[in-house]
Amino acid sequence: MERFAAESWGVVLVDHWPPGRRGRDLARLADRAELLVLHDSEDERCGYQLSAFPFVTHDDRTLPRTTVVSRSRALRL
Repeated sequence: MERFAAESWGVVLVDHWPPGRRGRDLARLADRAELLVLHDSEDERCGYQLSAFPFVTHDDRTLPRTTVVSRSRALRL
């Protein structure tokens, strides 16, 4: 993970095992990616802290839910 957290990214998909690591890894990547796509965002085990992002967009049309977050860019689905 350190290698990825040291780079800058346009889009990052957060969907890895175990789910409990996702929230921590999201925090580490928050300032390194323009858009972060969160899989299973309804699952509390993931520990996503969405309040840390000014731009949050949910796709609630299906489960599992997908959420896109950003600190720099709004996105509409």
